[in-house]
Amino acid sequence: MTSSLALLLSFLAPLAPPSADPPGAPFPPPGAISPPTTAESTGGTITEDFARQTIGGLWRVRAGDDPAFLHDDVQGPGWVDTLVPGVWPEAIPRGHAWMRTTISVPWAVVNHPDLPSRWAKARPVIAVMEAGNAFELYVGGKQVGVFGDVDDEDRADVLRPLISDPIPFSAVTSDGRLEVALRVWRTPAFARMEDHYAGISGADEIWFGRTDDIEVFVASETLRAQRQQFLFGPLGFLLFVVGAYHLQLYRRRRQLRDYLWLGLLLVVVSVIFTLHTWWWDAVSLDMGFRIKISMVGGFAVAVLYVQFLWPFLGRPLTRPWRIYQGGQVAFGVVTLLVPGLSFMTASAGPRALSWLPWLVMSVALVLAQAAKRNPEALTLLGGLTVFVGCNLYAALQNIGAVPVGALDSVMMWMIAGAAAFVLSMALSLSNRFVRVYASLDELNVDLEKKNHVLTSMNTAASRFVPSEFLKIIGRENLVEVQRGDHVQREMSVMFSDIRSFTTIVEGMTPDENFTFINNYLSTMEGPIRAEGGFIDSYIGDAIMALFDAGADAAVRAGIGDLRALKDHNADRIRAGERPLRVGIGVSTGQLMLGTIGGKNRINCGVIGDCVNLAARIESMTKMYGASFLISEFTHDRLSDPSVYDIRVVDRVRAKGKTKPVTIYEVLDGLDDDARAARLASRETFEGALKDFQAGELGAASEGFQAVCAADADDVAARLWVERCTQYTAAGGLPQNFDGVVELLTK
Repeated sequence: MTSSLALLLSFLAPLAPPSADPPGAPFPPPGAISPPTTAESTGGTITEDFARQTIGGLWRVRAGDDPAFLHDDVQGPGWVDTLVPGVWPEAIPRGHAWMRTTISVPWAVVNHPDLPSRWAKARPVIAVMEAGNAFELYVGGKQVGVFGDVDDEDRADVLRPLISDPIPFSAVTSDGRLEVALRVWRTPAFARMEDHYAGISGADEIWFGRTDDIEVFVASETLRAQRQQFLFGPLGFLLFVVGAYHLQLYRRRRQLRDYLWLGLLLVVVSVIFTLHTWWWDAVSLDMGFRIKISMVGGFAVAVLYVQFLWPFLGRPLTRPWRIYQGGQVAFGVVTLLVPGLSFMTASAGPRALSWLPWLVMSVALVLAQAAKRNPEALTLLGGLTVFVGCNLYAALQNIGAVPVGALDSVMMWMIAGAAAFVLSMALSLSNRFVRVYASLDELNVDLEKKNHVLTSMNTAASRFVPSEFLKIIGRENLVEVQRGDHVQREMSVMFSDIRSFTTIVEGMTPDENFTFINNYLSTMEGPIRAEGGFIDSYIGDAIMALFDAGADAAVRAGIGDLRALKDHNADRIRAGERPLRVGIGVSTGQLMLGTIGGKNRINCGVIGDCVNLAARIESMTKMYGASFLISEFTHDRLSDPSVYDIRVVDRVRAKGKTKPVTIYEVLDGLDDDARAARLASRETFEGALKDFQAGELGAASEGFQAVCAADADDVAARLWVERCTQYTAAGGLPQNFDGVVELLTK
């Protein structure tokens, strides 16, 4: 450590003072030699101790790419003054150019034999603290440094320091001068966007000094700059994590579209926040590419922001806004795909104008809703206030109207404000989440009370027992009913259930809830009664119906229910409500109907494997993405199955059952397009199913994949592809496989 410190001090200390010219004699004392009168230095004077100093100031610049400019007379025509660092002179067009300056080394005119070795020991270099675009650095006519590629006219590298190669003593002229020249490329398109990234004239200070001193200085300045940008990384990571959290919530509940749009918005913003910092240097040093991605991200932000904010604050996304979003997508795609930077920079004006609508209207919407005491808008108003305040402070800081504090990055203030605004969106959405579920809890309590009242009314009013039920057990009225009355017969049992019922009713008032249920049940009741069936019971939104007229009546009723629901959904859509989806399952077989209960309370009941199987089949509709499934027992009892559009979907052994059963899908109630697609692929589907049951996994997988390719909405086919994949990954079908799929859940 002592030797290292001594070596460092030897470089920091000035050279020993000379006294004469003979070999081995020291240099003259500092200041003993005046600068030569034959040359006027514009880049400063280098002292004998090679102390670090800036060589910025007035340089001479000339447009063009003629190698002769390296030695041309800078006082000749075409050369103009430019301040380095500074703004590119208007007289010099963007593109290739040469820049020149002269550094005075007056003490180097002494013909001293130790001078070359002293010079070599100091290893003087030139450092450009922030170089943008490409340039080549020459000293004494020799290239000593390169930044980027001068001949790559579409690239603009990230601003970063450049330290030249050590400058040889031979570069010093006989009259004590160092001629410094730069061949620069200033991207015309990119320069219109940001002067700071364009060529050496947009660089920071340019320094001359000893290698060790310059390296320490550059490292220190680089670290200082990175510390200023450090918060960008954690802030971007925070936004990314919050965005990923919202996307996960959407993945678990696909109905929560607000979480999808906000999650995507936060992820995009998190990327944009860090693109202009050193956090992305390991990915790409091409600043043009990073700015292009940032601009494309701006279009994505416009689309996602409108997609989230308008519905979130209760405003519909009208056709003009949809057109606007489409235009933003098209603008972003063109910006991304057009090579180079020319389109991006040429379209800067239209791009800025294209972002004004959503910016202005968003602020107006938040203010308008906040004035109405909308709780979500009030939260957003807080974030908007922070955003405006940060940007105002940044603007005042930029013009020197307010003092620069510890956080002296204008961009950092702008980013912090934007982060506060988008995070206020997440906070507002979480507040709504809490309120909605608190309201849902209250609604559930209220519904439980009302259900209790209804149960009490049913206890006192046994007239709610279906008259068809009484006739089947041979009774005319309730007075005749005795506990234990029962009868056994073959019947068809139908179960139907609304998909996503809880999601649909959340947010409804109790009255709206009951109105909704009764309207739905009335819709479903008509086709059942028209086919001679009757509703045995309602289980919330589920229906259990019995048919004594045969399997055809149950199948026709199920088809009729789906068609009636289609008309019902048309009315809901016109009223601005979401359409309903149901699952229907039917099975046929022997069952027992009768009265069961205790001494003082009896009820009508239906018991039998047929009932249980019908309920299981209705649950299976979710797994197969079907609207209407029937068992083989119903299918085999149809008078003419070819009258209906039916396909086989599986042969299963339900949980808790020992006997397998074949499951069929009835296609008649589907929309015309979906029905046509299923029918077109029916033969392929059923062939693949036979291959699977025969143990031919490869053929089965190919068949089901062909069905998926022809009909992407065929959930059953996708399920079979997944099954084939899982069995293949597990090494094949189980030993003694009998072609039956074991269902492990009810």
